[in-house]
Amino acid sequence: MIRGDVSTFLNALGAKENDPQLERALALVGGTPEVESFVDGGVKSTYLSLEDGGVEFLLTDGGTAHPHTPRSTC
Repeated sequence: MIRGDVSTFLNALGAKENDPQLERALALVGGTPEVESFVDGGVKSTYLSLEDGGVEFLLTDGGTAHPHTPRSTC
């Protein structure tokens, strides 16, 4: 069984925006996420970035949370 902080992030995967599971994962990292949204091919994508914590969630059409590797700033 997976426990602790890792389980908090795993439980947030597939969560909708404002879902308590996603809110717990964001609170674990701390800070206020930078939010960036765009529409491509009719699909809305929203990035919730907590750069200081090295975490980024991608919410796709309907708000489902997916893990996402933060974009490089290089």
